[in-house]
Amino acid sequence: MEFPRFCDGDDPLGWIYIAEHYFDYFSVPDAQKVKLASFHMEREALQWFQWLDCIHCFPRWEDFSKALCQEFGSSDLEGCAESLLKLKQTGSLRDYISEFRCLANRTRDMTPSILRSCFIGGLKKELRHDVKLL
Repeated sequence: MEFPRFCDGDDPLGWIYIAEHYFDYFSVPDAQKVKLASFHMEREALQWFQWLDCIHCFPRWEDFSKALCQEFGSSDLEGCAESLLKLKQTGSLRDYISEFRCLANRTRDMTPSILRSCFIGGLKKELRHDVKLL
């Protein structure tokens, strides 16, 4: 299992998710997480890290991952929650699920029951009833 590379344009939340699983699997100590992650940054992301390394010290992974999301993530996380609440299935179920997951991954404050309600509420009418029965 290789540690994931991060380049500008990559999804920071997805990268952080995989990195945290890597850390857990290999029992990486907290003090080494940021250093290990920095070895796997490329292009603009590496330049960003080098700049931050000169002016800040990221002693904790949580600080680093938050800064990474602010720099390379969506600038409108509240807008993602609003988009999720308004999302409606217009095409295939597979496309709807994909878009729903993408938005849901960026709205960490929603409870599972709210996410479930959003998902069901956005389904086409003919599917909504069948899913509610499950």
